[in-house]
Amino acid sequence: AVMKALEVAINANADKWRNNAKRIIILFGDAPPHYNEADKANKLAADFKEKGGQVNVIDTAVGDPVGELEQIARAGGGTYTRLSNANELSKEIFIQIFGSKYQATLQAYWEMKMED
Repeated sequence: AVMKALEVAINANADKWRNNAKRIIILFGDAPPHYNEADKANKLAADFKEKGGQVNVIDTAVGDPVGELEQIARAGGGTYTRLSNANELSKEIFIQIFGSKYQATLQAYWEMKMED
């Protein structure tokens, strides 16, 4: 399912990106790619990076982190985040989109929203 998700996100939408768009894919997963697909997934992510894209990964596994997902993020020039609290999902998506340099600003915003 990991490989198929990357293929669809990257290949099925290749001609739909605007020329000046920031190309970010956020992959959610709780398991590694199927047995023989890890290398293919890393290559696909790396190729997307070479074309100006970025593959970020949010690991939602219960228990141990999924190292193969971290490898995909690294290959895709993105970030890997281990999500241990489902309540943090929305905040993490914003950080993935806007970048970690805005994390403090987003954290302040989130705290303000939680007070409402």
